[in-house]
Amino acid sequence: MKIKLKCDGCGKIGNAEEISTDYDGQDLCTFCAKEKKLSVLKQEHASTKKWLEDTHLKSLRDLEGQIAAIEREK
Repeated sequence: MKIKLKCDGCGKIGNAEEISTDYDGQDLCTFCAKEKKLSVLKQEHASTKKWLEDTHLKSLRDLEGQIAAIEREK
């Protein structure tokens, strides 16, 4: 007897090779697992980019602005 599993994302029914336990203990099919991973990576990218903007890139832009202002005065 083969065990049938249901994808918590889309509801697809499949065997253990098609549906696997993935993020947060959810049973996800291959497609939903990829979509979930993509979503997590995009969220991580956005938060890292915001952190960079708030910390390092802001000070770089300030310096670039000061340099540009001095060069315009020449």
